[in-house]
Amino acid sequence: MPRVYRSLGVPELWRYESGRLRIDILQSGQYVESPVSPTFPGLPLVERLPDFIEMADTAGTRPALKAFRQWVKESLQT
Repeated sequence: MPRVYRSLGVPELWRYESGRLRIDILQSGQYVESPVSPTFPGLPLVERLPDFIEMADTAGTRPALKAFRQWVKESLQT
């Protein structure tokens, strides 16, 4: 699958598998795993996004989205 994205020049891929978020960045024609998203460099998404996905599974989508939005607002203000 990454080959298709690579041929399209998609600069960043996010994959969530087995409770883990992986961010891959296109560099020199190859995808390389990155601890941060260049699109959202101020947010520790790899560490926190799985928590919100789990919350959506247990508490529901609406509370998880509300908590996620609040976390983003707070993270971007600091």
